[in-house]
Amino acid sequence: MTGGPRRRSRAVALQILHQMDVSPELEPAAALNLYFGQLAASGGDIAIDEDEPATVDGSSERAAGTNAAAISATIDRPLVEQLIQGVFQHRVELDQMLAAASKNWRLERMAVVDRNVIRLALFEIKHCPDVPVAVAINEAIELCKRFGSAEASAFVNGLLDRAVDELGLRRGAMKISFLPLELARWDQAPPGDLLAVGLYRDVRPLRGAAGLLDWRFDGRLSSLIVAGGLTGALDEQLLMPSNRRLPWRLTLTVGLGPSAELDEARATGALRRILTTMRGLSLARLTLALPGREGERLSAKLALQLFLEESEKTLPGVLTEVTLVETPAAQKELGEAVRKRSTRPREPRARGTA
Repeated sequence: MTGGPRRRSRAVALQILHQMDVSPELEPAAALNLYFGQLAASGGDIAIDEDEPATVDGSSERAAGTNAAAISATIDRPLVEQLIQGVFQHRVELDQMLAAASKNWRLERMAVVDRNVIRLALFEIKHCPDVPVAVAINEAIELCKRFGSAEASAFVNGLLDRAVDELGLRRGAMKISFLPLELARWDQAPPGDLLAVGLYRDVRPLRGAAGLLDWRFDGRLSSLIVAGGLTGALDEQLLMPSNRRLPWRLTLTVGLGPSAELDEARATGALRRILTTMRGLSLARLTLALPGREGERLSAKLALQLFLEESEKTLPGVLTEVTLVETPAAQKELGEAVRKRSTRPREPRARGTA
């Protein structure tokens, strides 16, 4: 399996739910023990087969447990247990929601994998307030792509969209706020998932948001630059944990290339890399220094427009909170644009789209 710990844990939960579906006598504790026991015995993953799960990626030559410890370390077992117990306890409610959204498909006619992907997503949507609706849906699509088919992922996407809309579970639109370029204010910011800043190849010493991040990390970015491990080149990315030095769990530095060459296309590319990273890590709360704003290469309104357009393409509906790091003058200018945007009627999402 690939992806972050939560994505991997969702995949493990899906496999256990699959086993419980094909073996109805299994209760959560027994199913969990069976899965992790097989994992330890095989030294590998447990793969879903439509009829019966089988062990893969483990050979008789390999000593039992050689690979299992490394694999288990990447699985959040308490999360897996929470998902399994939650789906089991709310099974009747989730199946009622599923039946209400799936008017032309009886539950027993659905593929086992599809049925459990939907149950898992509906549980997160209804009972896990820390998981944005769109994240749960997108993760369900990723599970379908891994264990099912493109046709299955489109079916699951459309059904979950209907369930969310018809049952009134869709949560509010993305909230946009602002944060000044002041380290003291950063320290007082509410908790978030990711702080993303751009890094020019030719601006030294570091300035703006990148400079503040470097200062908070005791010059770590500058040390990497001196050592040649960080250059600011296009497509370069550096993901680091904040280790509680900042309110955000992770920080991401994205290379922007030479400052004189920063244009709309390069800014959009940097935004795409940031949002793609968030999608891969299942994150929903972003604090961002808009690419091109350092040195005024792009106007504040244009930089915001590029971000909004790219977020709709790369992470439609996923971001719940976005904080833009900006100067007081730009905050005033962008605040009006954000207010106008929030008063526009929401366009309905097309059925069956990711």
